[in-house]
Amino acid sequence: MDVQTSVMGIDTLVGAAVSQTLIDSDIPLPEGRVAARVLCAGTQLGACEAQAQQDAVRASGSLTLLLLCESPSGEAFGFSAATTYVHSVELPGAAEGMAASAQAQVLECTCTAEAGRLHLSAILELSAQACAPESEPFVTGVSGVDALEVRETPVSSARAVPLGAASVRVREEAAAPAAQRVLLCHGAAQVREVIVEGGAATVEGSLYATLLTASEEGELTQLIQIIPFTAVLDIPAGAAGAWAEAAVEQISAVAADMSFGVVDVEALVRVQVYDLARGEGRALLDAYDARGGIVCEQRTVEQLLCGGAEHKRFVFREGVQIPAELPEACRVIYAAATPAVTGMSAREGRLCVDAMVFVHALYQCDGGQLHAFPYDLPLQLELDAAYTPQARVTLQTLSAQLTGGGRTPELMLTLEARATLYERRPLTAAVRVEPAGTPRAPVGIVIYCAGAGETLWEVGKRFSVPLMRLREWNAALGDGAGADTVLEEGMRLVLPG
Repeated sequence: MDVQTSVMGIDTLVGAAVSQTLIDSDIPLPEGRVAARVLCAGTQLGACEAQAQQDAVRASGSLTLLLLCESPSGEAFGFSAATTYVHSVELPGAAEGMAASAQAQVLECTCTAEAGRLHLSAILELSAQACAPESEPFVTGVSGVDALEVRETPVSSARAVPLGAASVRVREEAAAPAAQRVLLCHGAAQVREVIVEGGAATVEGSLYATLLTASEEGELTQLIQIIPFTAVLDIPAGAAGAWAEAAVEQISAVAADMSFGVVDVEALVRVQVYDLARGEGRALLDAYDARGGIVCEQRTVEQLLCGGAEHKRFVFREGVQIPAELPEACRVIYAAATPAVTGMSAREGRLCVDAMVFVHALYQCDGGQLHAFPYDLPLQLELDAAYTPQARVTLQTLSAQLTGGGRTPELMLTLEARATLYERRPLTAAVRVEPAGTPRAPVGIVIYCAGAGETLWEVGKRFSVPLMRLREWNAALGDGAGADTVLEEGMRLVLPG
């Protein structure tokens, strides 16, 4: 007996885990500045790096704060500050060398002014996964055995592979009448379309630039500028299902001479193109011969298959309630919004994402004083993708802006959901086939009554009868009866010896 084996090139899911970490630190102020209070605190997370370790995944990255503060004299000033984090997510079974991924989101962020200094307290939630390429071979074929019956199982693989990356510089002038200086500037990038032609991918996207400016008199104004960009990347030919992701690496804005009434915006956007690498094969699930002299050892693994990505933009208009202890708004100024995924569910088979958006709102009352308050906004987002429990979803704020006034100003919010779709699929196949040495074929003719849920294969293997002979001796089965055909309970079968 000759047994053929092969490593099937599949990815197996080692495990996934979620953990939280606390960032507790002081924030350095710009030179010469003293903060009496924090008016508004926005957050931006950089890319999360992951490294598999023994029974853990090490996640690291950066958190950028966009802070608007008020000095003891009542002057508003803004700046950005960055801090880093490193956290190990416990994941039994993980080991060095495995492929690991992690994503982070901000669940809570508080910045307070204490004795003119700033203190940060933030809670990050980290989701980590570890995968390993299957290295043990499966049986793919058996030869040299007479009257051999084999049952095969299809084996598929699908993983996301990067095809290319490029950085695009984006420049534009934004109308900003009376703007003397820019207090805050941040951006978010969205991919609108990916066009693949031959060996090139054209990525069309939009940069959402949010600015907070101050006039010579100190009046604050929020501006949102949507700037289109295009990136052309060389990629391997044949990547018809490619998709792309974009992130803002750098962004700055400078107010020009007030007589021009413009602000110069410049950003660097990183674009990464991906595609699915698919593979198809077959492995031996089970086997027997007419003598019953074969033993198959099976093994089951958890495959992880990537189903591509889904990006979708959502626009919301929601009323925001000012706390009762604060005066009503005469003029709304600024909003910062940090979204977080709180759960996933299926709705008519589609992927629904439960989210919480943490909003910081800034406004002026009738007397001209600045007031700020936090507001938590629950939302549900429905994506145009089938639900899978293994989907990895991240949310980003493209823009957030307050309108109206009174006690319930309106929040105009634009979010983007990015979902990488994964499916967890068990694979059972043979890893060893060897002679049993003990014939089990029946002598004479046997009348057998099928048990509940029993398949034709199970009957044939139990009595070492080829499936073709079972069909020949049992016309009620029909020519279309295969190995996986489930027999009716109590069905009588004639088994030839």
